[in-house]
Amino acid sequence: MRIFDRVRNFILQRLGKELMIIYTLAIGMSILMFFFESRVYSFDTASYLFAKDQLLTYFKLDALRTPLYPFFLAITYNRIGTIIVQNIIFLISIRFFYSILKMLLSNRRLIFVCMLIYVIHPAFIAYNSQLLPESLSVSLCTMYLFFLIRYIRQEKTKDCWIFHILTIILIFIKPAFLFLLGISAGLFIYQVFFRRNIRRIGLFILPMIIVISSVGLYSLQMKKDHGIFNLSAVSDINMYWIMAEHGLIDYESIENEKIKSDLKMRTFEVSVGEVLYVYHTYGWKEIRSIVQVSMEKNRRAFLSGDAITKFRLNNFKEVVGGGPIGNFWKVVSFFFSITFFQLITILGVYFFLIVYSFFKTRKIPIVSITFFVYIAVNLFMMFFFIFNDSSRLAVPMLSVSLLIIAQLTEFVIHVIRSGKIKLAHLSIFQ
Repeated sequence: MRIFDRVRNFILQRLGKELMIIYTLAIGMSILMFFFESRVYSFDTASYLFAKDQLLTYFKLDALRTPLYPFFLAITYNRIGTIIVQNIIFLISIRFFYSILKMLLSNRRLIFVCMLIYVIHPAFIAYNSQLLPESLSVSLCTMYLFFLIRYIRQEKTKDCWIFHILTIILIFIKPAFLFLLGISAGLFIYQVFFRRNIRRIGLFILPMIIVISSVGLYSLQMKKDHGIFNLSAVSDINMYWIMAEHGLIDYESIENEKIKSDLKMRTFEVSVGEVLYVYHTYGWKEIRSIVQVSMEKNRRAFLSGDAITKFRLNNFKEVVGGGPIGNFWKVVSFFFSITFFQLITILGVYFFLIVYSFFKTRKIPIVSITFFVYIAVNLFMMFFFIFNDSSRLAVPMLSVSLLIIAQLTEFVIHVIRSGKIKLAHLSIFQ
């Protein structure tokens, strides 16, 4: 018992009582998910396993999947090993999320509630038990945010390098994170025009160039192998899928006569069957060509057509980050969930307060602006490129969404307590 007490006291000293409770709950939820949540073996899971085999057996990069998650699957060896490691990485991310909240908020009870949501809500933890890259996306995105915010606040060179390294990792885990390049570019512009520290700007350029070069070199390899300068064929396949679902593929304009006649002869029950047939039979380059010629003729219908707009709006009624969860977890998540429309409303209020804070304090709330751009870009991408599972496309913005809700909640608490908006309250958004 003395050994147990010593271990307990050591953990308490290192973590504190609140984090110890959080970690206890997190471990408990991980165990529950491991034993009671069903395994999801979707087409995507199979494709990542195939990419892993291609990488290990033939040292060949897969056109569908960027290499880091297949490589991760190879290292973790099997399903159980992968799930265990994903949960361990998530547990590590908890400390980073706690540190972010302490940087942004002063209300300890609110910080504790946000931590509870982070470790209990299925949107954050359900993917830890799946062979899908979303688990690493949540955990590593949280770490990325920590180093990004600390760099903005303290401008330490090591933080700049770390968040850029995490940028590369996230992009090569899930190409949807390409928008992080825009975050880096925005920070660079901010430093050039508002900070004007030549040494700091020079130190920022090098890691940013390394990130851009890594993405560019990988895309060049894809062009060499498949004729397309891009990280992955998934974006083109999804575009074909969306357009086929809504009758926007212009079959008469297809330049390859063989494909044109082949598609006329075949009937596909679902659009995904058609796009996968074209991809596996004729290749990525032909998929891109069909999407381009169809977009030229049906651009307006794709962007603002009545049918496709209604489809998109219906998808936005869904819960943000629902995750691959069973009925029990859906009941749990119901009490802490919002729809995309609600998130857009929250983001609108958040933007108003950012602007209000700037005009009142004459300080640029760069952290909050970064959060706003981060979520706004994600929502824009989701609205135009969503096709079925909105929960997976929402994963990159889960941590940021919880952070802005936490900021707004603390602001409201301060206003209610004081009865009016004070300049001190606006420091939350700085």
